[in-house]
Amino acid sequence: MTERTYSVGVVGEQNYQAAISLCKVGDRVALFHEIGNPHDEDAIVVLSRAGHTIGYIPRDCFVQQVVHDQGRACAAIIQKLTIGKRDFVEIVLEVSIVDVETGTIPYRR
Repeated sequence: MTERTYSVGVVGEQNYQAAISLCKVGDRVALFHEIGNPHDEDAIVVLSRAGHTIGYIPRDCFVQQVVHDQGRACAAIIQKLTIGKRDFVEIVLEVSIVDVETGTIPYRR
């Protein structure tokens, strides 16, 4: 059976353009619950394969429910990198739900 995938946009990319410039379509990224984030206690950070923050999963995205309510994790790859209306690179991920717990990392700025 084929694994079900979902397209999910990332937010906050304008703050991480240097790290995003090192990414390419098809790169695997990691999603972690970011403990201690002062802006959002449920923040799910997106890390590049090099371990750099490249954005966050939106607060109203179903991924939040999967991680926080169901206790499951998501695997993701970069599906699209495009120049958005505000002249910075925006990211769309291809996300699949996996049957393991989501990892956590401390907030770092």
